[in-house]
Amino acid sequence: MTAMTTPRAPKNWNTEVYAAHYGPVPLAAGVKLLAGALVFLLVSGYASSVPAAGAVCLGIAEETKDNTLGGAGALSITPARGCPGLVNSGTTDAVTTADLGRAVYAVDDQTIARTSGGGTRCVAGRLVAIEAGVPYVEVGWTPDEQSGAVDEYFLAGADLSGSQYLAVKHSTTVSNTVVVAGAGQMVAGILQNAPASGAVARVRLFGRSKWISSGVVARGAALASDAAGKAKAAVAGTVAGGAGDPAGDPLLGSYATGISLGLGAADVAFDTFINHMGSIPTTAS
Repeated sequence: MTAMTTPRAPKNWNTEVYAAHYGPVPLAAGVKLLAGALVFLLVSGYASSVPAAGAVCLGIAEETKDNTLGGAGALSITPARGCPGLVNSGTTDAVTTADLGRAVYAVDDQTIARTSGGGTRCVAGRLVAIEAGVPYVEVGWTPDEQSGAVDEYFLAGADLSGSQYLAVKHSTTVSNTVVVAGAGQMVAGILQNAPASGAVARVRLFGRSKWISSGVVARGAALASDAAGKAKAAVAGTVAGGAGDPAGDPLLGSYATGISLGLGAADVAFDTFINHMGSIPTTAS
């Protein structure tokens, strides 16, 4: 099957209403999204109809948006989650009832297949039904959700195109935006893509994630952000006043964001488990 050339209105499995929405999501430069097309969030943080490797399927377009002559972010779209009927691959890569409940992959903006095409395709969603030869796919779902990971979408409050797998925090100046976290600061999560300023930032709030290390970090260590958003061993909390009545004295130490699952090395993304713990004690009791 080929990509869409005209708008369509795919049936939603068990209901005609697409109730849950993401957005608005800024479109990539030169992109035209037809009504009924799958909407993909590119690593750059912009929406496209092309399922590039590393992209995330957010849902389907309920209206046509034509940014053919516009720059990145000139127009936005609000993709809807649901279970639209899509087009099955016409090859040996077609999905079958044996694939129910599994992740399936996007070939184009309306066609799915059972494999990643050697890593060239992104996940379209989870196959929930096949009826009269039409596969229905839960779009907006990712395999990370099945493993218990929790992601949230914000806008990049600065150019984060070089900040994938760094810790980010909520901006104090513009709502719903994130910027790179500083040393020991409260962290929103770990950035999963590389958005330009104003594009969509996909942030891992909880669960397994890569995190770029600032240096050697031991397995099992509590982790915090360094001044550049990289992982470092968290500093245990202490009261600034020391002995005596600590009332009113500030707590010094790191905001512990997760646990190391691997051995960290300088400027290398390693496995971590994001689980916000706040301050950790110097002496456990």
